Amino acid sequence: MLTFVVNPCFSLQNVLKMWRTSQLGLKVDLQTSKVNRLKLKVNQESAKVNRDVSKVDRLVLKVNRATQSWGRTHLAEIRETNTKNRAPTKPGTRYL
Repeated sequence: MLTFVVNPCFSLQNVLKMWRTSQLGLKVDLQTSKVNRLKLKVNQESAKVNRDVSKVDRLVLKVNRATQSWGRTHLAEIRETNTKNRAPTKPGTRYL
């Protein structure tokens, strides 16, 4: 509840204007605080999303490393198998 100390020089109209202005100010303050609370919620959710994204990025990096390692090993095995399974070379023969 707001109280005003009213100077006798003020007219009733001026006092009502001051009261309305203060009421509008309160409404604006309430709306501003609501907006600030919503901004805080958005920032908190954004932080959660960023943490989840970084977890996914780390997992993707692990998968990529494992895939590269497996690929190198697998290629080495293929090369080794190919060289073992080749027929002895004869002059004039070609392999496709």
